[in-house]
Amino acid sequence: MVPGALGLRRTRLKLEDLAPDTVVSGIVPGAAVTVVSVRWHGGDALTLAYRDPAGDLAEEVLYRQDKPRLQLAEQPSAWRFDGDGAMYRLVARRTASAWRICSIPLLAVHTSLVEPHVTLPHTSDVLRSNSAN
Repeated sequence: MVPGALGLRRTRLKLEDLAPDTVVSGIVPGAAVTVVSVRWHGGDALTLAYRDPAGDLAEEVLYRQDKPRLQLAEQPSAWRFDGDGAMYRLVARRTASAWRICSIPLLAVHTSLVEPHVTLPHTSDVLRSNSAN
């Protein structure tokens, strides 16, 4: 499997960087695993409990000489900004024009259920004062 084919960015790490919820590649061939726990045995060895992509738990003892094969795999962000800009502008304009109809005042009056010949309570005083003049 090609490095980076999983959509994960990889960086080198030290054994001290291993902590719960860290995503690491190089333990299971062709897959990144999530660290569940780390238990040190002195300064040169540790027992790593991890969850593989299938969700199975496993353990492995790692030594300092295993460090070159391990890489920190950062999961891709849920928010990416590498989309098609022209398509974004098209959708944004279409959405804006669909919502623009909500801000047209005359349309609101035209589609309202108010009868124009019915006098509303707050306008009756204005109508009486205008008819008196």
